[in-house]
Amino acid sequence: MLANKAPAVFPSSLRASVTSPRTQAPTLVGEARADVVVIGGGYTGLSTALHLIERGRSVVIIEAAAVGWGASERNSGQVIPTLSGVEPDVISRRYGETGERFIQLVSDSALSANHQFFTRRLT
Repeated sequence: MLANKAPAVFPSSLRASVTSPRTQAPTLVGEARADVVVIGGGYTGLSTALHLIERGRSVVIIEAAAVGWGASERNSGQVIPTLSGVEPDVISRRYGETGERFIQLVSDSALSANHQFFTRRLT
């Protein structure tokens, strides 16, 4: 079995700029048994795992880096045509304090929505 021991290095993104650093997923050593194995800990993989757990299945998630590392980390889950390709530092430079408040609002909204989603499902 190959083991990825390198730390998860996250690319520059809105989420990465406003959240605490995350650690790499632990390496699977030996065997794991579950009803279902989910490959990838992004939005789709985590949602799949949660829905399966709610239906009484045991689940193992296999992730190469850290949960949310891939596209889930960088797309912010948003479709906002006027912000296409704009990173937080660009918004901040262009709009000053208003841009900073906007970045914080987007960050807080995403964190609150994710917290509510996962709290509801895991309690």
